[in-house]
Amino acid sequence: MFVDKKTKLERLEICKGCSLHRNFMLLKHPKLKWGNRCKACKCFLDAKTNLTKDFFGECPKKKW
Repeated sequence: MFVDKKTKLERLEICKGCSLHRNFMLLKHPKLKWGNRCKACKCFLDAKTNLTKDFFGECPKKKW
């Protein structure tokens, strides 16, 4: 159900470099580090990057 910490951090780094990365207020340049979301699927990235593909933990743009 959950991936290891290394995998989660790698996924978060990929998401941070993506143009669809937004903070919880959907701002382009977030000032807070928590509450990051994906503009494509609207998921909270902290939760989504922690899940395996069996539990819908995959990037909608297939970047990871």
